[in-house]
Amino acid sequence: MFDGASGKLVDHPQLTIVGNKIVRVAQDDKADLPAGADVIDLGDATLLPGFIDAHVHLSGQSSDDWYHDFFDNMMRFPAEQALYGAHYARITLEAGFTSVRDVGSTDWIALGLRNAINAGMVPGPRMLVSNYAIGSTGGHADQDPVPPQRLPLAGPLQGVCNGPEECRAAVRYQIKYGADVIKFMPSGGVLSLSDPVDAPELTQDEMNAVIGEAHA
Repeated sequence: MFDGASGKLVDHPQLTIVGNKIVRVAQDDKADLPAGADVIDLGDATLLPGFIDAHVHLSGQSSDDWYHDFFDNMMRFPAEQALYGAHYARITLEAGFTSVRDVGSTDWIALGLRNAINAGMVPGPRMLVSNYAIGSTGGHADQDPVPPQRLPLAGPLQGVCNGPEECRAAVRYQIKYGADVIKFMPSGGVLSLSDPVDAPELTQDEMNAVIGEAHA
């Protein structure tokens, strides 16, 4: 067993698990087994602590075909996309990640996924969610530059804000609907079309409003 606290390997460890909690870790000593315990011998496997991924988007997955991904995002109903999210959550857990920070999703999908996992309805890692990421119009948190006649414009509810008061409102909306953390994007991004990665997109006053409201 790899002990993440000491950084050492432990030979022949014995873990006692009650429900879904590890209540005891010790060297192999079957005399200390609780009465009636089920014993599972993992053989020569190495037991590791759960991994943590601090930046995921479990509600979706990108491929090498941007146009196909864009079409899927446009055409799938939120309930349908949530089922994809449940699949991604399960395979993330099975890959050894027991905690993740989901920093941006649409239609409150990550929020619903977190709640379903917490309720024991679907398997998945513990999730900290930000709901919509926060940024300026035309910035990394905004939609792609689809003609405005095609899609409704996003506002503070969807994390898009201009000026300190709108940015404060954007934070309040995310918290209102269950965010654990606040993510904001003060500059451009890599995988979006209208915002150069090195362009400042929030003023100091806007960032102060976001941070101040998040701390409050």
